[in-house]
Amino acid sequence: MHCAVIAPSLIPQRAGERVKTDRLDALRLVRCYRAGELVAIVVRSTEQEALRHLFHALNAAKRDQIRHMHQLAKFMLRQGRGRPKGMGLLTTNYLAWARAQQFEHLAQREVLTHYVLEVEHSTQRVTELKKAIDDVCAQLPKPTAALVAAWQALRGVAKLQALTLVSEVSNLARFRTPRQLMSYAGVASREHSSGNSIRRGAITKSGNAHVRRVIIDIESAWAKPRRIFFTTAFKLS
Repeated sequence: MHCAVIAPSLIPQRAGERVKTDRLDALRLVRCYRAGELVAIVVRSTEQEALRHLFHALNAAKRDQIRHMHQLAKFMLRQGRGRPKGMGLLTTNYLAWARAQQFEHLAQREVLTHYVLEVEHSTQRVTELKKAIDDVCAQLPKPTAALVAAWQALRGVAKLQALTLVSEVSNLARFRTPRQLMSYAGVASREHSSGNSIRRGAITKSGNAHVRRVIIDIESAWAKPRRIFFTTAFKLS
């Protein structure tokens, strides 16, 4: 028998309902399903779910790395010591420069030591998780590995982006139109229109944040050659 898994949080509810029984729930589900108002979700395989957990851990480690680096940089700025020109924050040179700074008070030296240790620890986490992703990618089944390779054939799609799309989106065939995929990722524009008034705003950001980040990166990669072309043409003119 055909089975559809429905998202419980997206089941329509009437305002003011105070009676809840199994019979009434079943009737409401049947009516909503017949009217096409229920949103079905995809049940991912164990392999895809494990990949999702690994990528979520990597994204969390990257956020921690950036947060700790900003804490260190802001601490140095409060002491009147800005980073040297041309030196990026997420570089070993900046860490070496920050570690070599000398302070008069013991409290300042302790704060600097702990901030540097936090940055080094989060950087090590990111490196180890990327290595784990490489090990997992080398052991993928042939169908999944072929799909990852097919994604990487597109401009702007590297191994991490391809694995993210495979683990988060699963099968693209479940989206009947590109508009549905854009809505799933939350990159569709907001709209508040009525009558002759049409108002559109920024993207909704109401979908899968991981897929949205990858799609925006891919769009940027596809738009970059055009920006380079127009910038070069403007300078030549």
